[in-house]
Amino acid sequence: MTEAGESLFRMQVREFVTEIRASCVIPCDETRTRDTLRAWTRVMDRQGWLVPHWPSQWGGSDWPPRKRYLLNYELNRYRLPSVDLIGLDLVAPLIYSMGSEQQKSRYLHRMRSGEDVWCQGFSEPNAGSDLSMITTSAVRRGEHYVVSGRKIWITQAELANRMLALVRVRTSGVLQRGVSLLLIDLDSAGVEIRPITTLDGKPRINEVELKDVTVPAANLLGEEGKGWLYATPLLIRERIVAAAVSQTRADLDELKEILSDPRWSSRERSGRGRYMARLTEAEVDFMAVEATLMRALEFEDHDERKGALAALVKLEGTTLRQRVSELLVEALEERGVMSTDFAAGRNGDGWHCEAASADRIVSQFLFSRTATIAAGTSEIQKNVIANSLLE
Repeated sequence: MTEAGESLFRMQVREFVTEIRASCVIPCDETRTRDTLRAWTRVMDRQGWLVPHWPSQWGGSDWPPRKRYLLNYELNRYRLPSVDLIGLDLVAPLIYSMGSEQQKSRYLHRMRSGEDVWCQGFSEPNAGSDLSMITTSAVRRGEHYVVSGRKIWITQAELANRMLALVRVRTSGVLQRGVSLLLIDLDSAGVEIRPITTLDGKPRINEVELKDVTVPAANLLGEEGKGWLYATPLLIRERIVAAAVSQTRADLDELKEILSDPRWSSRERSGRGRYMARLTEAEVDFMAVEATLMRALEFEDHDERKGALAALVKLEGTTLRQRVSELLVEALEERGVMSTDFAAGRNGDGWHCEAASADRIVSQFLFSRTATIAAGTSEIQKNVIANSLLE
């Protein structure tokens, strides 16, 4: 996109946001239920902005990656609700690229309508970053699989009614060749979801126990025993999603607005120069992460270069996300400690950050501690980078 094209598109997004705000269709706080998620999904789909990255035959628009990045940035900037990124960005590409015709016609439509919300059942108590060690079993019995095991740290399971699960169908031979991907209905008998409260006091992740859950064999994604092969591109996309680069860009904008408020700038403070130096350093590092992200998005999922760049984006992006969240909390001063509402000022173009509350900023700071663990720890990303780029 040209610079003029980007400016025009961002104006269109802001006009859309103004209309949404005026209509009060969507709550602007952090309340997230299956109903609000479904409603927002339908709003975005009607606008044509829900799945622009999908193939056109399934409702996509063949947008360039940069345009979707700008959309996500603007929506994050206005603190609008998020859609089901697990379903739309991670699960859907697997279904439309290797799923059966029945799976495509059933699940892709339901994702766009918000009828289905997805979670990703990969990690287990003894198989976090090393997914080859999963033990959740899937035993074939006629036209069904019987699935038993435990999944943990499962984001969004409290809202989801579907799970893409990595399961073990064979226990002998090469570990990676014994796993498959199953599409599991979480409303099935034998499924128990137990929320886990994170540092910010919210049940954001979950433990999911599967006790002899019956799953139709038709819900096998691709061929049996090739789950590891299929999961590899998903893990690459997951690293990019987990880096949340557009979110960090929006956070930097919010931070600058807080710092421009007279209540902050009028105070004399020791260490002010050091603080501003940290902010400048974060902005420079952000430009490097953003540029690396744009490079990664140029490659197809199967390209080894994308895998290495995605690991680099995840490693540096999540670390930067934590640094910026720390700067935000420090900028709030006592408001960050007391966690009281704080309305930021206006920036040069007159945009008002209506949802800039200390509660949200502090909560985000606490939850961001998970960023360097989720989607593969930073240590795992370093291994990927070393194996791919330093050979």
